[in-house]
Order: sequence, then C-alpha cells, then structure tokens
Amino acid sequence: MTMRQLGAVAAQVVAVAVILWAGVGGYAHGLRVPMKFSDDAIVYLAQIKTTVDHGWWWTNPSLGAPTAFNALLFPSNSNIDQAMVWLVSVFTSDAGLVSN
Repeated sequence: MTMRQLGAVAAQVVAVAVILWAGVGGYAHGLRVPMKFSDDAIVYLAQIKTTVDHGWWWTNPSLGAPTAFNALLFPSNSNIDQAMVWLVSVFTSDAGLVSN
C-alpha cells in the first residue's frame, strides 16, 4: 500500500469516527461517562468493568459474595464483544471510555 492510499484510509477512519461521535451526541458529554446507565446497559458495563479490571469477563472476584461472581452462569454470548473491549483496554483502564 502506498503512502497516498494509507493516507486516504486514515482520513476515512477519522471521518467515520467523527461522524459517529457527533451522531451519538459525543459533544454533549465527556467520553469517560457511559452514554447509557440503565436497563441492560448496566449488565454490559459490569462485563466491561470486569474485563478491564480482571482480564476477562467470566469471573469477577470483586463483585460476588462470598466468593466471586461467575458470569458463565448468566446466559450471555459476549466473547467477541469482550475481545474488542480487551483490545481497547490495552490503551486505557477507564471502563466508561472503553464502553463508549
């Protein structure tokens, strides 16, 4: 890939990111605050926080009592989603930023 093609791809990625950010109202609040904090979003935020803090979402020793929360008992097919979360969490440890 030439430098010109690489620049065109980078410009497209930036343009799509800006359009998505504006489309979801990113200008109205900070990116570190979750865009939704009710209903099913709380479950997904807990999964994201578990992946960021403990490396994967299947077990959270910080959430359950008396031992740990075993997320495998809760039916959710989130391995692909949490793999993307794990990749983003390499760059930041803020669960709100990762979720957005």
